[in-house]
Amino acid sequence: MANIQAGLEIKAGVSGAEHIDALAQSIEAAGIDTGKLTAEAKELGATLAKAQAQQAAIAEYKALSAELDNTAKEMRALDELTATLEKSMRGGGTQQQQADLAKLRAESERLAKSETELTGKLYAARDAMAVSGVSVKNLAAEEARLSSESAAATAQLDRLTAEAQTLKSHRRCQNPARYRYRRQGTAGNPKDQRRLRIA
Repeated sequence: MANIQAGLEIKAGVSGAEHIDALAQSIEAAGIDTGKLTAEAKELGATLAKAQAQQAAIAEYKALSAELDNTAKEMRALDELTATLEKSMRGGGTQQQQADLAKLRAESERLAKSETELTGKLYAARDAMAVSGVSVKNLAAEEARLSSESAAATAQLDRLTAEAQTLKSHRRCQNPARYRYRRQGTAGNPKDQRRLRIA
């Protein structure tokens, strides 16, 4: 559950950084220099994107590891079943037993192939984690670190959002000459419109 929460926080942070960038661009278009704000938003976006990639690498590794464990359990259970059946067939066995044994052996081969494929994918996932800067040795500590980093980045994002909104509000106050039309009198008559100043 903590992993899912951390992932959601990171995704929210990345979309928040995109929101800041859009807000900064609209403020800049209004004539206010937002260089510092834009640079901070980009840096924050990069930090959150990296955390998101690391979280995805951990999730992939854990899913593959769990699948490999389940495959190994299935293989052990299948081996026990096969050994029991072979023991009961010491005198040659019935046709049904021979058919069952053939099915068990085919399933055993399928699981062995699956285990080999999963092992290869697990090694590849471990390498991807190492490239993204995550250690396989202590996943719980890595997940705690990512959660902490995303919380700090989210707090920074909230601060940047407030700063961007303040700048936008300040710009609005400097340029109050905005108008809107309100329909007066008979509905549908375009001549019955009146310009109203918005403070």
